[in-house]
Amino acid sequence: MISGLDVSKIDDQSMGIGHTVTLMPYFANPVNRFSIYSFAMKAVIQRVDEASVTVDGETVGEIGRGLCVLVGVDRDDIPLDTNYIAQKIVNIRLFDNEGVAWAKSAKDLGLDILLVSQFTLCSTLKGNKPDFHQAMSTEAGKVMFDSVVDAVQKAHTGKVATGQFGAHMKVGIVNDGPVTINLNSRREVMDDTKYDRLGRTNVEKFFKQQEREKKQAAEKEARRIAKAERRAKAKEEEAAEKKE
Repeated sequence: MISGLDVSKIDDQSMGIGHTVTLMPYFANPVNRFSIYSFAMKAVIQRVDEASVTVDGETVGEIGRGLCVLVGVDRDDIPLDTNYIAQKIVNIRLFDNEGVAWAKSAKDLGLDILLVSQFTLCSTLKGNKPDFHQAMSTEAGKVMFDSVVDAVQKAHTGKVATGQFGAHMKVGIVNDGPVTINLNSRREVMDDTKYDRLGRTNVEKFFKQQEREKKQAAEKEARRIAKAERRAKAKEEEAAEKKE
């Protein structure tokens, strides 16, 4: 129980994919500031001319121009982490357009996206040896990775390919640039000032507030546009009446 909220479980409805996943509390030790940033879903986005994944010599996923994305699922991840990463993958502007750099996204241009699971992104070091206990378990991790794939497919208009979860994969890419962007689902939305202000409140509550604010802003903008359109239409009708 953290700040009156028990967030140790995410139920079927909130996952939206028919599974219950047991999660660790975000602030088991609130003093550990680094935990909010280190333990989160991670994505390495690479702008590519082409990319492919092979398993046992067989190609299981391949794309042309677009993005190759390595995704690491942390054991504390929740659906809000999934949604954030998926939206960033689809909408991040890494492509030039008519001489303007960083102007268009893969979605804007209808380009391809290749998603590859990579639990080693969630590693920590014990001396010189990597430790992977922070990565989500295989069964739950597959559910979460599949939800990333599903969210990207729903948001994207172009091709979405994947590797093979849990397999030993050979990933080949032709990086265009090179351009490589690292994403952390919590670092991108919560800076030190917000962390200090939140103190012992939990991250899920913060994320939900962010989603509400985005929705309210979008609704406000939609109302503004509709009002402007009504005014323009009224002026046109008034001008037409005067002509008559």
